Amino acid sequence: MRILDLSGVDLSNAKTWLHDINFLRSLVELRLSSCQLPKLLPVFVNFTSLQVLDLSLNYLDVPFPSWLVNTSSQSLVYLNLKRSLLHGLLPITAFGNMYSLRVLDLSDNSIRGKFPSFEKMTSVTFLDISENSFEGKLPPTLPLKLKHLDLSSNNLEGTLARSIAQLRELVVLNVAWNYFNDSITERFLNFSDLRVLDFSSNSIILNISATWMPPFQLDIIGLKSCQLGTQFPQWLHTQKDFSFIDISHGNISDKVPDWFWNLSPKVQHMNLSRNNFRGEVPQVTSRLASLEKLDLSQNNFHGPLPHFSSKMKMLILSRNSFNGAISPVCESLVVNNSLMFLDLSVNFLSGTLSDCWRYGNNLAVLKLSYNNLSGEIPHSFGYLETLRDLQLRNNRLSKNLPSSLKNLQELKSLDLSGNCLSGNISSFLRETSQKLMLLLLRNNKFDGNIPLQICQLKNLIILDLSSNALSGTIPKCVKNFLSMAGLEEFPSLVYGPYEEYRKDVMLMLKERGYDHNVFFAGIDLSDNDVMLMLKERGYYHNVFFAGIDLSDNHLSGEIPEEITTLVQLQFLNLSRNNLTGAIPCDISKMQNLEALDLSWNYLSSFLPSSIVELSWLEVVNFSFNSLTGKIPIGGQFSTFENNSYIGNPELCGMPLSKSCSGHFREDITHCNTPKKKDVQAIHQHEEDSWLDESSFYISMAIGFITSFWLFWATLLVKTSWRHAYMRYLNKMGNNIYVFVAIRLPNKHKPSKMQDRSSFRAC
Repeated sequence: MRILDLSGVDLSNAKTWLHDINFLRSLVELRLSSCQLPKLLPVFVNFTSLQVLDLSLNYLDVPFPSWLVNTSSQSLVYLNLKRSLLHGLLPITAFGNMYSLRVLDLSDNSIRGKFPSFEKMTSVTFLDISENSFEGKLPPTLPLKLKHLDLSSNNLEGTLARSIAQLRELVVLNVAWNYFNDSITERFLNFSDLRVLDFSSNSIILNISATWMPPFQLDIIGLKSCQLGTQFPQWLHTQKDFSFIDISHGNISDKVPDWFWNLSPKVQHMNLSRNNFRGEVPQVTSRLASLEKLDLSQNNFHGPLPHFSSKMKMLILSRNSFNGAISPVCESLVVNNSLMFLDLSVNFLSGTLSDCWRYGNNLAVLKLSYNNLSGEIPHSFGYLETLRDLQLRNNRLSKNLPSSLKNLQELKSLDLSGNCLSGNISSFLRETSQKLMLLLLRNNKFDGNIPLQICQLKNLIILDLSSNALSGTIPKCVKNFLSMAGLEEFPSLVYGPYEEYRKDVMLMLKERGYDHNVFFAGIDLSDNDVMLMLKERGYYHNVFFAGIDLSDNHLSGEIPEEITTLVQLQFLNLSRNNLTGAIPCDISKMQNLEALDLSWNYLSSFLPSSIVELSWLEVVNFSFNSLTGKIPIGGQFSTFENNSYIGNPELCGMPLSKSCSGHFREDITHCNTPKKKDVQAIHQHEEDSWLDESSFYISMAIGFITSFWLFWATLLVKTSWRHAYMRYLNKMGNNIYVFVAIRLPNKHKPSKMQDRSSFRAC
């Protein structure tokens, strides 16, 4: 057998597949791509005739196979190990014997080490080592026959121009997401066949003259974060056939020339974000009929919103100065449109939020925050049944929430903060999506109790109901917030129908400062809304917060002990309510707390001494309560100042000026709670003591009554005893009278001087 192709066949149970195939000594071509091959076991292999080897998209889970480095690999022409879970250190001379190799694909693994030596691989035309952890500098020369060179997403550094200058046959040049630092002029880009050019996310300066006429026609132009100069790059005028262009974050301060919008009718992806472009955006419906993704965010564009074609899937126009109504969006949301991601936040859009969303059934993300939109939330939002993220923060929306929002059962993030919405929150929360992770309703006019149904939101990460008119108690069932309690992992906010664009979302998040390896794992908060909210309130951190903010309401009752089970919380704000009772004793369990605000309530008792165990606490506020006793000492509590405790007259100890008396008892009563068995024993002891005490008083009463009636019964029966008793009483009364009349006046009669003194005092 010379050719064996089992690509796509499930070989997950073939534990000895390599050993078995080794018997096919005359094998020339072996293709086992996507076979779910299990971990590669060490075995001696001698493929002396093998020319094509494809083990891509498997689960090999080993370092680079040692048998590929020996003499058996000299005949290899094609080697594809893409996404096969290879890891570990790759020797720099690993390909020293592969003289005949033309195609090498090691992409999307976890291989590390210095950039390999390809000195003897003079025939290689395709080299892809992207998405690994290679480091170091490129050699001054690379194989001259290279047509496809992809080094993206590694840790490579140093200069670039000298290494690529001689690669005249290049068709694909992708070095994005590395640490190259170089200045490149047009003489280093003399590639007549080049179709893909991607220098994105390096420190590269393109020092190109305005009159340069490149010898190539690009299909993909990736120049994100490259320094392109303050003027719009004129050489782009020559590119008429591109489908992808990204010149974001290029520090360009210019108008986008009108010719640019007409350059390529086949363009599908256009990213001009994070520059200083100004002027109006023309109507792109007819000019860019194939456009699917357009990102113009963080510029100075103004004027009305542009219309877009029914093929548009992602439209990001945030952080500009667009004004007027959102009617162009309504007019573009026709039947069978493809729009999945719409971000118009942080502009000057005004007017009512039109009721035109009937055909937005593909929308996964809708962001209209920080505008001047008014009126009610339209009833047609109920048609957005695939919506995962709805952000309407900081507008002027009013009245009750529409009942149609209950149809948004896929919703994971809802932000309606900073509006004039009103009504009872209970009815809304009873029917809201149980997949919610972010619920932000702060700074509205909602009233009513917090219903028990809110505890069904087990995936909740941030709950912000602050600055409303909510009343009642904090539900004890908050322990059912399983993600906050650390009982379930934080789910991902990469949306199911948006999975096709997962990498685009990841790149967008990364470029905006979000590391998806922290909690985010794909969460889309591209306006940094949560961080802005935290920063406004004095809480800021460079990673994502999990937290609860119920401040500035009319909540009453005690802080439920169950809240201490939410061990993943990083901020907790219950300030400016009517809460009473003690601070929960088990608050020290909340080891991830970084901000705690309980100020402006009616909390009493002592600060639990165990609270000093909260070692990550950076912001704390207990001010304006009725707390008593000594402030605990130690840990982060040594760093907090007076303003964390003011308004509690009975508190003492550092940092307050009021010192505690020496005999002061600390942390008594509420935090020294006995265990259940001890409580039962105490209750039994108290019951026994009560019985003993009751018996004593009953016996005494019986004795008194018996003696009383025996005495008087005797006097009534015997007349002589009764007369003798009366004579005795009469005699005692006479003796007392004589004693008082004769003896007491001589001792207690006041003198004249005493009389005058008494008179003056009156």
